[in-house]
Parts: sequence; structure tokens; C-alpha cells
Amino acid sequence: MKKNLFILAFCLLTASASSSYAQFKLGFKTALGFAFNRTDSKTAGQKFESGSATARIIIGAIADIQFAEKYAFSTGLLYTSKQSNFTQTGPITSTPGVAQTNSGSENWGTQYLQIPLTMKLFTSDIFPNAKVYIQAGPQVEIMVGRKNKTSTFSGTRTIVNTPPTPNGTIDEPTLVKNFNVIDISVTASSGIEYTIGENILFGGINFQTGFLNNVWQTNNVYQAGGKEVAFSSKTSMFSIEVGIKL
Repeated sequence: MKKNLFILAFCLLTASASSSYAQFKLGFKTALGFAFNRTDSKTAGQKFESGSATARIIIGAIADIQFAEKYAFSTGLLYTSKQSNFTQTGPITSTPGVAQTNSGSENWGTQYLQIPLTMKLFTSDIFPNAKVYIQAGPQVEIMVGRKNKTSTFSGTRTIVNTPPTPNGTIDEPTLVKNFNVIDISVTASSGIEYTIGENILFGGINFQTGFLNNVWQTNNVYQAGGKEVAFSSKTSMFSIEVGIKL
């Protein structure tokens, strides 16, 4: 009983000490960077590669809950645009056993709402009113939009048959049919915070990378041998961020 009371008293004292320092700061940030994806073929004989990186943005609200002089829990709600580009070499078909194209590419623009759950570490002042921060942790990503920008897999193609079978056409779908709605990624940032009166300006660099395959389902696209094509894709982004805490 006495032990339990001691533990309870210790917890109350710790909470009291923490609450006496706790500072809550709301703010906004924006970032401009380059997004890219990493692909991995799951079909023997097929080679999928990522396309080139493209410029993308991050913008939204942030919240820092500073519970000690040099430590804070940082979260927020961010809108982030990314991309998923795929290139492929080797026969691709829409009907098993009938080759339609020897290579292909596809470009998707994707949009996410991100909820970071990170810890932030501050240094002592490197010069008056300025501190270095390091931030890292996981974040939840919810897809809110996607758009197929280009695809050499989609559209109507002509099928050339050997007589007496007549020639015909086939409407090919995009390679990707559906994306996963949820992704889990890790994000890491480093930069400088500068205090001006009651406001704090900050700027730095950010890198984030997804852990989950964001391609959930592909359309009925096959190798020339008749085996359905499958692959995985994970997204990453490198950016420069700036913002203000009020």
C-alpha cells in the first residue's frame, strides 16, 4: 500500500513539474521538394523501374508541445502531393498470350493528408535567439486524391491477327487499378528556429519515406507468357521547409 502511494505521489509530482514548463505552440509550414517512388517487381521476367523525381509541395498546420527546455512532441495536419511513376521493359499484354507492347510507362499524381507523430530536440542557442532543431518519428498518411497523368498502357490498341482471324481492337486499362488509402512513413527534419518577439520562424530540410506498398491492385495486365504482372511501389520525398510558430 505504502509503495503504491509513493508511486502515485511521484507521478503527481512529475506531472506537476512537467505542466509547469509545458508550452503549446501552433504554427504553419510549407515545403517544396522532389518526390519519387521505389518499385520492386513481383513477377519473374519483368523489370519495373521508377520514373524521374518531380517537384511537389507540403503545406499545413503544425503543433509543438514542449514539455522540457530542449524537448517537444510535434504533430500537425499536412497536405502533401506526391507522385508514382513506373517504367517497364518486356512484353506487356491485356489478353494472356497476346503481346501488345514491348515497353510502357505510367505517371500518377497522388495527394495525402499527413499526421506526424514526432519528437523534436533543440540545442542551446547557437547565436542570440537561434536554436538548431532535429525532428524525427513516424507519420500516418491518408490518401485523399489520385490522378493518372500519362499512361502508355491505357487507350485503344490494334490487334493484328493471322488470317482467317480478323484484326481487331482492345481497350487497355491503366497498369494501376487502385492505391492503398493508408500509408505509414518515417519523417526526419533538421533546421534552425529563430525567435522574434513571441513568434518563432524556422527553416530546414526534411526527408520522408513510406514503408507500405501504395499499389493495392493492378489491372488485368499480363506478360506475353500469360502470367499476370504484379509489382510494389513505395514513395519518398526530399524537401526544404519554412514556417512560423505563433
